[in-house]
Amino acid sequence: MKPIHSYTIDQTRHLTLLQAFLAREEVHDIGVTYLDPEGVEHAYSWGEMVQRARKRASWLQTHLGLRTGQTLGLALPNHPHFIECLFACWMVGGIAVPLPQPGLFGGKTQERSLFIVQDAGFASLLCAEEDADYFAPLAKTVKIVKILEEDITDTPPLFFDKIPISPEQTGLLQYTSGSTVKPRGVMLRHSNLAQNCRGMAEGYPFYEDESFASWLPFYHDMGLIAELLLSIYTARVRFLAMQRVLSSFKKAAWEKVYWRSASGAKPAAQKP
Repeated sequence: MKPIHSYTIDQTRHLTLLQAFLAREEVHDIGVTYLDPEGVEHAYSWGEMVQRARKRASWLQTHLGLRTGQTLGLALPNHPHFIECLFACWMVGGIAVPLPQPGLFGGKTQERSLFIVQDAGFASLLCAEEDADYFAPLAKTVKIVKILEEDITDTPPLFFDKIPISPEQTGLLQYTSGSTVKPRGVMLRHSNLAQNCRGMAEGYPFYEDESFASWLPFYHDMGLIAELLLSIYTARVRFLAMQRVLSSFKKAAWEKVYWRSASGAKPAAQKP
């Protein structure tokens, strides 16, 4: 099978990941599938994801007052909420700062998160409802905001006449692990992210209806850039996101991940 080069984002038109994402607004094919810990699939078209992000952007402006150039903490799991909040942040010109979920850095997770909160200087930290108590001790320094589905149920989508960001603006503040020293923030421009994805897309020949299956956390640059953002950049690649650490998944969920991501393969009949 030959690579379908026509599916690749036109780099002359889309200089940022936000532009590539918005170009999917009229695409009704499934783009993101979330596999929860019970192995249940929740599928969203690219068009649905763009609409969710537009609504979330409006919500960020109205409820948090997020503005151009401000940083926003994303301590969210591998879930569509992370994707919509990331692109919503960019839709209002904000700078996204991914943070790990509880326990992913062991006992140092909370200490590391507090350092990043203070260093990055953001006023709000977005987290899953089930993680709000864990991040509560940080409330003296930052506003802890639970991301709920009902937040955007009746929220009007945010529309704009032109892309609210430029390629040379900072779009992501990515922190190092902090294994030997304090975590250090690396400022990545929107052009850096697009060029990174472009290089990976040129180095790997994607095929029609190919898909990514990933359990790597989105706060990690490989899970975020090399898989999620690359899937969006290449336009027709579908993304299968998995929650938390898969060692807690049921055997059936593991099998679904394998067969779901295998091209054209079908699982053999299972004995009762």
